[in-house]
Amino acid sequence: MNIMKIAIPYGTIMLFYFILLSYGQTLAQSVVMEKESKLMDTMLVSVRPESLVFGKLLASIAAAVMQILIWLISLVAGFSLGALVQKMFFPGAKLYLTVFFAGMKDINVFRPINVFLAIVFLILGLVLYMCLAAIAGSMSSTKEDVGSKSSLFIFPLLISFFILIGAGGINTTTTKTWMLIFPFTSAMIMPANVSLGQVSPLIIISALLAFVALILLFVIGAGKIYKMMSLYKGNRISITEVLKRTFAGDKKA
Repeated sequence: MNIMKIAIPYGTIMLFYFILLSYGQTLAQSVVMEKESKLMDTMLVSVRPESLVFGKLLASIAAAVMQILIWLISLVAGFSLGALVQKMFFPGAKLYLTVFFAGMKDINVFRPINVFLAIVFLILGLVLYMCLAAIAGSMSSTKEDVGSKSSLFIFPLLISFFILIGAGGINTTTTKTWMLIFPFTSAMIMPANVSLGQVSPLIIISALLAFVALILLFVIGAGKIYKMMSLYKGNRISITEVLKRTFAGDKKA
C-alpha cells in the first residue's frame, strides 16, 4: 500500500502528461484550421464561436478518453486471461501478481465506484488543460503560430507538477486538501487519491464544482478570443495583448 501511494500518482501524472502533449497540440491546430482554409467566415454566420470551439474540444477529448479506456480494458483483460491460464495449467502455483491483485480487496482499494470517479476526474483534468490548448488555437492565425502559443497549456502543467513535488503532493499520504480541490493540481493527483480511497465525499464534490466552473469559464473565453481573432491578419500578437483586447471588448459591450 505504501508503494502504491507513490507509484500510482506518478503513473497517473505521466499518462496525463503524454496524453495532453499529443492531443493538446492536435486540438490547437484543429481550432486554427478554419482560419487557414478561409471557411471560418462562413461558419461563424451559422455557428456560435463557443459551440465551434467546444465541438472540437469534445472530439479531441473523446479520442483521448477512448485511447485511455482501450489501454485500461486491455490491461485488465490481459491480467484476467493470464490468471485464468495460470489456474488451468498450474492450479497449485501462486504467482506474486495474482496474489497482489487478490489482496486489493483486503485493503479496500480500487473499488468500482472509486475507479469510476478516478476516470471522471482524469477526463475533467484533460478537458481543463485541453481548454487552454483551445485558447492557444483561438489566439493563433496559422498552424505554425500554434507552436509559439503551446506554452499556454504546457507551462501550467509543469508549474503544477513542480508545486506538487515541492509540497509533497505526489505521495497520497502527504497530499494537502487544497491540492485536491484546486483544478490544475487536482487534475494530476485526484485520480490516484480517489482510486485508493483517500478522499472524502466533501472534497470530491468541491473538486467537481471547481472543475466545472473553470472549464465553463475557459470555453466561453476561448469562444470570445476566437471571434475577436477571426479576422486578424497582422503580425503575431502576444498572449497579454490578446487578453487585454478581449477584456476591453467585454467592457465596451
